[in-house]
Amino acid sequence: MTGSLGAIQFVDFTNRELMNKVSINGCQGGGVAASNKNIFVGTKGNISVLDLKGRFIRSIKMNNDKITPRYITLDKIGNIYHSDSEVVYCTRIDGENIFTFKPPDNKSPNGIAIDSQGYVYVVVQNQGVCRLRPDGTFNDLVATVKEDMNRPLFDICFNKDCTQLYISYERGVSVYNRQ
Repeated sequence: MTGSLGAIQFVDFTNRELMNKVSINGCQGGGVAASNKNIFVGTKGNISVLDLKGRFIRSIKMNNDKITPRYITLDKIGNIYHSDSEVVYCTRIDGENIFTFKPPDNKSPNGIAIDSQGYVYVVVQNQGVCRLRPDGTFNDLVATVKEDMNRPLFDICFNKDCTQLYISYERGVSVYNRQ
């Protein structure tokens, strides 16, 4: 099934048939995340909040109305973490900003993952993966760009029990085991 520019497609997984397509203004290249109640889509200057059928509920306005949130994830209490090409944000569902994190040396943040203790992991271009404390302050660098991974890093996620961290990069995926 091919994508559709500016839309969310609802596809029957078993039959691989398009069930519904919902147009969303400005969503080209934006990130997406879902909870049990909502779908969050990065659009130019906003995160659009939809119900699970794709009906628009509201927008959460971003600090920069010219940038589209490209990576979006949620924590277990519903806070929204998102990054654009400059900054990582943590925003409550009501739109209140909790914290921002700007990587040093104007490096570009990409993917974001949250572990079971609320620590935030951010892929930072040409640097590695930064771990932030739950309040958004820098904790440490947990993975650095290595010779075999010396390509752009893109996204990151944990397995279900947060014992393995997956980092995607141009040539593949690295898996880090946590103790």
